[in-house]
Amino acid sequence: MVFLISTLEECFTFLDKIEPNVLFYGLLSFTLIVSIWEHYLSYRQYCNYKRHQTVPDELADVMTNQELDKARAYAIDKMRYNEIHSIFNEVESTVLLLIGILPWLWSTSGNILLKYDYHNHEILQSVLFLSIIMIYSAISGIPWSYYYHFVLEEKHGFNKQTVGFFIKDTIKKLLLTFVLTLPIFSLLIKIIQIGGDYFFVYAWLFITIMSLIIAFIYPNYIAPLFDRYDPLREGELRSSIEKLAEKIKFPLAKIYVVEGSARSAHSNAYFYGFFKAKRIVLYDTLIKGYSLHKDEDKTDKGNKLDETKSEKNEEETNSIETSKLETEDNTLTHRKTSDDQKNAVDEDQKSTKEKTNKGCESDEVLAVLCHEFGHWFLSHNLVNLCISF
Repeated sequence: MVFLISTLEECFTFLDKIEPNVLFYGLLSFTLIVSIWEHYLSYRQYCNYKRHQTVPDELADVMTNQELDKARAYAIDKMRYNEIHSIFNEVESTVLLLIGILPWLWSTSGNILLKYDYHNHEILQSVLFLSIIMIYSAISGIPWSYYYHFVLEEKHGFNKQTVGFFIKDTIKKLLLTFVLTLPIFSLLIKIIQIGGDYFFVYAWLFITIMSLIIAFIYPNYIAPLFDRYDPLREGELRSSIEKLAEKIKFPLAKIYVVEGSARSAHSNAYFYGFFKAKRIVLYDTLIKGYSLHKDEDKTDKGNKLDETKSEKNEEETNSIETSKLETEDNTLTHRKTSDDQKNAVDEDQKSTKEKTNKGCESDEVLAVLCHEFGHWFLSHNLVNLCISF
C-alpha cells in the first residue's frame, strides 16, 4: 500500500508539471487513437460476418444455412447500429469538450444556487451539475434506445416490449439512477474535501465498498423492480441443476427464473451472490415449455369457463320465461358469445404455446450453465473484480 501511494504521488507530481492544455489535448488524442483501434477491430469482425455465408463443416449437424443467414443478418445490423451509435457519442463528447460545455454547466449550476442564497456550496453545486448531465444523457439516449428495441430488435423478431412498457422502464431507470447516484456522489465529494493529501486513497476505498454493496443489493432488491423473479419449479431441470452443483461443490442457494420474455426473445443465464450463497438465474426464454404464468393461465382459463357456464345458465333461465322467438335469438347470441370466449381462450393458449415452445431442453440448459460454472471454477469474476479495483 505504501508503495502504491508513493507511486501515485509521483504520478500526480509529474502531471502537475504539464500544461493543462497539453494534458487535455494529449488525453483527447489518446482517446481518439483507442477509438480508432476499436473501430478497426469491429470492421474486421464485420468483414468476417459478410464473408462467411455458409455453415462450416464442423457445425453442419447443429445449424442450417438458413439459421446462419438469420444470425448473420442480425449480427450485421447490430454491428452497424453499434458503430454508428459509438461514432455519434464520440463526436458528441469531443464537440462538447472542445466548446467548453462542462465548465459552462458548472458555472451555471453555481449561478442557479446563488439565486437561492447558496454560496460556495460545492456539494450542492456538484449534485446539480451531475443531475443536469444525467438528464441530458437520458433524454439524448431515448431515440437510440427506441430505435434499437422497436426497429432493429423488432425487425429480427426479438423485441417483446410495448411502447408503454418502454416508457415506464425508462422513467424507472432514470429515477433509480438519481436515487443511487446522487447520495453516493455527495459522500464522495465530502470525502475528497476532508481527505487531505491522501484523499484519493479514501475515495478509492469508498468507491470499492459502494461497488460491493451495490453488487449485493442490485440482484436482490433493484432488479425485481424491473422484472419478475420466481423460484424454478420442481422438476427434472431443477433436480439436474442441483445434482450438478452438488457434484462440483458449487454453493448453490436458490434457483430463479426471470421473465425475460416480457422484454425480449433473447435467452440468458447468470450467477450472482457472494461466498456460500450463490444464486442461479435463468431466463424463461431459455427453458423450453416453461412459463411463469402457467398457474395464472390455468386460473384465467377456469374463470373464463365459469363465466361461460354462468352466462349459459342465466340465458337458459331467461329463455323459459320468454317467447320462442326470443329464445332462438338468445340462443344465437349465446352461441356467438361462447364462440368469442372460446376463441379468446384459444388465442391465449396459442400465444402461450408459441412463447413456451421455444428454448432449450434440460440438457442444453445444463450445457449453458456449465459455461457459467467454468467461470466460477476458474474465479474469473473475482479476477475481473480485482482488476477493476
